[in-house]
Amino acid sequence: MTIHIGCSAPPFFGQKGRKLLLPVPISLSAASGFASGFVRVSLMSTSSPAGVLTIQAIPGLWAPAASVSPGAIASVDSPPFSTSGALPHFTAFAAFLDTNGLTTPTTGYSSTYQIEVFDTSTPPVQQGSIPFVITGDASPAQSVDVVFAVDHGYSMARTDSANATRLARLQAAFLRGVRLLRDDDKLGVVSFANVGCSSNPQRASDFATAAQQDAAIALVNALTVDT
Repeated sequence: MTIHIGCSAPPFFGQKGRKLLLPVPISLSAASGFASGFVRVSLMSTSSPAGVLTIQAIPGLWAPAASVSPGAIASVDSPPFSTSGALPHFTAFAAFLDTNGLTTPTTGYSSTYQIEVFDTSTPPVQQGSIPFVITGDASPAQSVDVVFAVDHGYSMARTDSANATRLARLQAAFLRGVRLLRDDDKLGVVSFANVGCSSNPQRASDFATAAQQDAAIALVNALTVDT
């Protein structure tokens, strides 16, 4: 191994019928013998029904792998990184979603994943790998009440990464979060900025149907930075 890889994957407790993203922090150190590389995270095997535990692609962070590693069910790749200077830290996301037997709790989910580091040669050469296991339990499906507090103050005009403002990143994340809601959930939105707090017309008693989700997304997309 020409690089040291570390990760942590604590057990999870999810809910039937609701997608849960499980963060897996990945640290890299002691790289030698190659100038640049990328991280691949793969789902290797699972004792759960097909599709219950997967690996999540995240635009700009984790792309579906162009070539899946041998024995893997699904894989995602990170952007390339340089081994000169401090090595980056990554967070991969295992994904849980069980729509089987929504009224019955389930224990003993388990899936094995693998982290690999490749160099950027053609073809890429593996420089190190380690396995990790995701385990967890789930409760029966139930509705939730969610209120989003959305900041559009002047600090949201700052650009932190990928040439996107904080507000643009918030709007993208809001869309993803709202689309995870079910029709029996309740949705509320409050926006706040430099001049105080203003309530969104959405009420906390509104069910999160597709029409309510669209209305909330349109309102947040229309927010501009308060300078």
